[in-house]
Amino acid sequence: MYDESLSYYEVLCKCVASLNEVIESTNQLNDNVADINSRENELADKVNEIAEEINGFEIRPYRDGLYLYS
Repeated sequence: MYDESLSYYEVLCKCVASLNEVIESTNQLNDNVADINSRENELADKVNEIAEEINGFEIRPYRDGLYLYS
């Protein structure tokens, strides 16, 4: 009477569970990226303070690294 195949409802439940895991992971990733950006800005500020004290240089972050301006 019953076979081992999943019902439509069971498949749907598994899909929803998987989708919820993906959403949770994405949200965590977004939080991690925001934290990294915040720390990068803090680091750039500290580096600028030190560079200004040493030589009067200012370092401005850009997408792929840092530019050094005098």
